[in-house]
Amino acid sequence: MSEHTKLNMSNTKTQVYGEESEEVSIDTDRQFKLKIANVLSFIIAMIFNGAAQALSPQSLREQNDQWDLKIAPASYAFSIWGLIYTLIAIFVVYQALPDRCVPSRNNDVIVNKIGYIFAINMLGNALWLVIFGQNKIWSFIISLLVIIGMLTTQLFIMMQSVRSHLGLVGIISLRCGFTIYSGWVTAATILNVSFVIESIGFLREGYDSIWTIIILWVAFVIYAIATFRERNPLFGLIYIWVLLAIRSRHPQSEFEDIQTNTSWILIIHAVYLVMVSSLVIFEKAKGKSKMGLLY
Repeated sequence: MSEHTKLNMSNTKTQVYGEESEEVSIDTDRQFKLKIANVLSFIIAMIFNGAAQALSPQSLREQNDQWDLKIAPASYAFSIWGLIYTLIAIFVVYQALPDRCVPSRNNDVIVNKIGYIFAINMLGNALWLVIFGQNKIWSFIISLLVIIGMLTTQLFIMMQSVRSHLGLVGIISLRCGFTIYSGWVTAATILNVSFVIESIGFLREGYDSIWTIIILWVAFVIYAIATFRERNPLFGLIYIWVLLAIRSRHPQSEFEDIQTNTSWILIIHAVYLVMVSSLVIFEKAKGKSKMGLLY
């Protein structure tokens, strides 16, 4: 796969990229502004995430213990943020490098298709944890609106990445990074919804387990549809991580119904991921792949 760029008289350059060798125009002024916006928004997000605990009355662990939602995963599950932010950091550096340093970079998807959506997502990321951490009904409702915006923008970025030809670094940082990010925030959005419902007293006492089981199956359907539609088994794999963390948080003796349903979903979802993965590999081998993790 080859690529070349050339400058023209109107501060734009054309780029030939991909198997169809489609020529696209890149506005160099817009690209320069995007690089700055992406770097700054990522730095802002990291600063706010680092300061969130200091700006919140309780730690997230204390908050989870207070509300004791059965759908909340074990604490170790949140370590996935380290991987997510590492991959996003690689993308931020990658997109900021001069073209001569990254000749295989697909500037069309970064500049023309994603544009300022990445920066918007990072600003939402910066706000969410600070608002959610206030541990009030109003903060759960506002944070839900914020995280829906986050999820919408990052799903858009993921969908662009699985429909575009990318170099190796782009595949790892953009496609895989935003797949994992989107998969995890899908679960976080569901958890945020549960906090809203619990905080306003919608659920009657004793119905927590039933609500948890319903949400687990609904989430399975959501992940299954998205995994198949986007031909992206990595997205579905994140739900395996979530299910294992939820299962490990609840002792078998106390929450047998949650344990049983989680186990069944794990088995069904694992088999389903193998089937989708086989389809993705088959389409790639036959040259029929039009999008997806291996596109």
